[in-house]
Amino acid sequence: MDEQQKNILFLVFPLYYLMGVVFTTDKDTMETLGFLAKVIILVDILFAVYWTSSGNELGTDAMSRAYAILPSVLFLIMCAFNRSKTWDWIWMIFASIYIFTCGTRGPIIVLAVYLLYCLLVKRRTTMSKKILYTTFVVGFVVFYN
Repeated sequence: MDEQQKNILFLVFPLYYLMGVVFTTDKDTMETLGFLAKVIILVDILFAVYWTSSGNELGTDAMSRAYAILPSVLFLIMCAFNRSKTWDWIWMIFASIYIFTCGTRGPIIVLAVYLLYCLLVKRRTTMSKKILYTTFVVGFVVFYN
């Protein structure tokens, strides 16, 4: 097992589940993490604007920047769907557009899958279940034929 696999297995997965168990019940912690997510995204955007306005090119930074802010964007999406505040929705849309402007496929796919999950699975309406099952059937047919 190489170093990256060890990091993912022993660091990322436990922290992911720890976040879900510990932090989702405390409102103050969620507010703080939401604020930090917004600051991370804003700092990244300001850096990109500063760097390009000084006459430099961003080059191949787009992929690393998109993956770096992806957890913050996913957290903002979760906040928008859980709390349904207007500012949470505005930040979610703003951050999602920024991920799209980075133009890398991986974060866009993760973003789309998480949005589908929030729309279809978390809502748990009859219509969302029908859409979810139809999507899986169409996906199965497309990818396996």
